[in-house]
Amino acid sequence: QVIKKEGKHKDVINVLTWDKSSLKQTSPIVSYQIYEGLQNKTLVGTVPNTSPLRFVQNHRKKGKTYIYSVVSVDSTGRQSLPAYVFINPSKPCCDR
Repeated sequence: QVIKKEGKHKDVINVLTWDKSSLKQTSPIVSYQIYEGLQNKTLVGTVPNTSPLRFVQNHRKKGKTYIYSVVSVDSTGRQSLPAYVFINPSKPCCDR
């Protein structure tokens, strides 16, 4: 979670980044779908495989825990199992 300042205004944003799948696929991955919530509840974004693998969601609540899942989609429309991302700003993950 990042706080972005623009003048007097602050925006809390969540930033997700990931690496391309290293698994062998019969069909190439064409995009990644990002869902908010467990069990692929709400689609919040799609990132093409040709773009930097990065998703930004603005207007989040400071200190709130967010759960995302990232699913790869191949050229036939098949989806992978989700990879879960938990953003919990009250529990730092590492030294900064």
